Amino acid sequence: MSKSTISKHINDLLAEGICCELGEADQPGQGRKRTILSFCADFRYLLLLDFGQVQPRLALTDLYGVPLAQVPLSFDENTSQDRLKAQLVAGGEKILGNHQLVPEDLALLAVAAPGIVDRLGQSFYTDGYYAQWDLPGLCHELAGHYGLETFFYNDVNAAAWGEYIFKLDGQKNLVYVAGGSGLGLGLILNGELYLGSSGSAGEISNLLLAGLPALFKNDTQAISCVDADYIPFASRASIRVLLKELNRQKLEGKGDLSGHDSPLTYQDFYNLWKMGDSTAHLLSQSMGESLGIFLYNLSLLLDIDHIVLDPSYQPFAQYIDLTLKKLAAENERTQLKITISTLGDQASLSGLADLAMKTLLARWAS
Repeated sequence: MSKSTISKHINDLLAEGICCELGEADQPGQGRKRTILSFCADFRYLLLLDFGQVQPRLALTDLYGVPLAQVPLSFDENTSQDRLKAQLVAGGEKILGNHQLVPEDLALLAVAAPGIVDRLGQSFYTDGYYAQWDLPGLCHELAGHYGLETFFYNDVNAAAWGEYIFKLDGQKNLVYVAGGSGLGLGLILNGELYLGSSGSAGEISNLLLAGLPALFKNDTQAISCVDADYIPFASRASIRVLLKELNRQKLEGKGDLSGHDSPLTYQDFYNLWKMGDSTAHLLSQSMGESLGIFLYNLSLLLDIDHIVLDPSYQPFAQYIDLTLKKLAAENERTQLKITISTLGDQASLSGLADLAMKTLLARWAS
């Protein structure tokens, strides 16, 4: 475009408040000094709904993804659809009220969703724990409450992208592994988020394992067309299954579990693991060994630089490492970098906000 056309567009952006001037750039010579421009972080705000690996939450960020507020969501298998909707609306109202914002200050609702995301249909499909609710419908109802568009992204992809943009260190290949209600991984290949031909790359919950019992003995989840000896990978390595088994053993009065009146949460499991509870450590060992075998095979398949595990996998790290030492030669282990994410919730929220902003800018540009 010509300079005059660009100037007109910039002036329009400045007049609308989307852009702002930061000052003049130092420039050698006698020419006209250049003006530094930026998008205004507070031109609009992003409302984010992250179903998370352990704790779902509603959050508010500016256009650069800087977190401003979070409201945790609490529900179990007995929570009704209407109750969930009421929680979401109340959480949104609380966030806006605390920051003295009105719905017109919001740009969009971005959702980090478990399962397979249909970007064209603006929906997603999930099985297991979350399948009992119409979560896409809830998201659209929340967006409609504020008059917003809804953008869906896979939750582990969002976390992978957040990890990548936060820790750019010359590495172009990264895998982020997380397991909440199911199990998934986010793939960064050659600096790009890889989604696959249908957008469902990284859905590993239903990878089949042979010759292993399910971690939770009542969790059959058998796929009818294959032999019953095969079990889905998620039945050995997801947080949701671990908690089901932990609560089953609590009912049987095992270890230090019987002193808890309410169902055990991930935080309860983590505290028990830190205190050295035998049941928690046996479950950690079982999951860690399964993950170690999977990560070894994944490293051979992808020849990846770096594998990052969700922080919820910290209790399994030592067993993953021990398993890798049994499987991999020493030179293979030194080449493979496996770490626990230090970003916590920030990875998912920052990745979700950045992906949402890219989508938003594309819409504004068109």
